[in-house]
Amino acid sequence: MAKKEEGLQRMEGAGALEMPDFLKEEGRQGLEHVTSQDIAIPRIAIAQATSPQVQEGKPEFMEDLKVGHMFNTVTQEIYGKGPLPFTIIQAFPPRWVEFHPRDEGGGVKDPSVPANDPRTQFGENGEPPIATKFYDFLIALLPLREPPIESVVALSFKSVMLKIGRQLNMLMVTRNKPPYAGVYSLTSTMTSNAKGTFGIYQVKNNGWINDAGLYAACKQLHESFKNMNVTIHREQTEEGDTSFDPAAMEQSDM
Repeated sequence: MAKKEEGLQRMEGAGALEMPDFLKEEGRQGLEHVTSQDIAIPRIAIAQATSPQVQEGKPEFMEDLKVGHMFNTVTQEIYGKGPLPFTIIQAFPPRWVEFHPRDEGGGVKDPSVPANDPRTQFGENGEPPIATKFYDFLIALLPLREPPIESVVALSFKSVMLKIGRQLNMLMVTRNKPPYAGVYSLTSTMTSNAKGTFGIYQVKNNGWINDAGLYAACKQLHESFKNMNVTIHREQTEEGDTSFDPAAMEQSDM
């Protein structure tokens, strides 16, 4: 459970718990068989009014988490509304995921729906696709932790936030440099549409990686992940496009 008084919150990009000195010389004995391919990458999420993390009595309940605040779906670290400085380790092509309906328990039904699958297409009468479209990124929160892989989390955009994912794509490609050369800022804010009020991400440029050592570490993270079939942590309670917006579901990609 993330507790403010225990220092588990990251505010304005500050670090979380520090490793005790007596552990710093220890190796990773007992973890030799575990590789990055065996790990579901944690994901940054925004707490919505329907999120179990803000509903007292739910197993996922997080006492200090507020609606509209960002948090880590695995470690339960709370980031607040940001800003969170980050760099992009890997940007993935658009992908589609099919979810079980919430009234059937939610959760992932098919994590890798092919792009040309009928489940990715709109219905004859404009019904939304069965599979949910995502723009997924692997990002490293800055400053890097030690080891650097502990800074890596997934950032996913779907439904009404697809346009934010396209904005991040545009910010990335207009640099005309490797994705990990740039620094970006992530915040959350509340917005509304016909479906209700909910939290969304905002992204903006925040300069360049200006330290050669940091750039080398980010490049190494990129090299570590670029040929891997990365699995992103999707919560069992997650479902598909409940805030469907045809404008956000445009099929144009970058």
